[in-house]
Amino acid sequence: MVFKYFDWIPRKKQEEWALSVFAPTRLVPKLYPIQSESIIVMERLRGSTLYVAEPNLQKDQLEAIYRQLGNAIANMVTMAPGATPGGNCGMLSVPGFDYEFFCQASTGTLFDTVIKRSMRILTDHEVPDKVILIASLERLQQCRDAILAFPSLIQMDDFHKNNIMVCGSEVTGFIDLEMTRYGNEVLVLAAALAAFGGIIDQWHWFRQGYEEKRGSVMGKDLFNLVCVAAPFTQWLRFMWYWTTEAQFLEEGEKTREWPIRDIKAIVQKLS
Repeated sequence: MVFKYFDWIPRKKQEEWALSVFAPTRLVPKLYPIQSESIIVMERLRGSTLYVAEPNLQKDQLEAIYRQLGNAIANMVTMAPGATPGGNCGMLSVPGFDYEFFCQASTGTLFDTVIKRSMRILTDHEVPDKVILIASLERLQQCRDAILAFPSLIQMDDFHKNNIMVCGSEVTGFIDLEMTRYGNEVLVLAAALAAFGGIIDQWHWFRQGYEEKRGSVMGKDLFNLVCVAAPFTQWLRFMWYWTTEAQFLEEGEKTREWPIRDIKAIVQKLS
């Protein structure tokens, strides 16, 4: 078992809700029905995080893992958990960032808000690498209708190698679901592409697994949208950090540099 302690109850409620929504996929820890105001008791997934395990894995093991990740995300997209907005509740606001909005906003509302607020920040503040950032936002705006044409579903916002559990060549599941939000197939795939840093082998294996499970080839149009949307999760953090007073951020002003660095790296890698 894992006992996860929360010092902020809204995050606990969100993770409990997400674990229940994703339970049918069998890709998240089982939630045990133990009542507590601040602790969640859940199944301990076998293995370690992909971030820890990856340096010691052979190429064939890595290929198997990334193909399974593609299978897993395709499974989530097919099942479309939480497709109806408004299932979670009990959220509160934090200074400068509305957690309730983040968790409950429809895909379109969240997308438009992130783009609008981010563009306003770039207009009102001296931000490094502004030319690259504006170009990324403009591409997202240009592709807005095409991206939002895909059906909505709940997705893991913190999709990265520290939250993917593996044991040998097997993906055992995903952890840390307190930051789930509404998205769609394009935005889920975009998060994966960004998480893999645009590394060709990793994306190629992931894409093979995804197409295998979906039973169809990812077309050029979809892939192009995924490339455009790859920085979206970091744009969300850009909006978050730049509208939150520095004293409330983890490392003050330095925190605001992180999404800029990541957006720039993703755009340059995929251009």
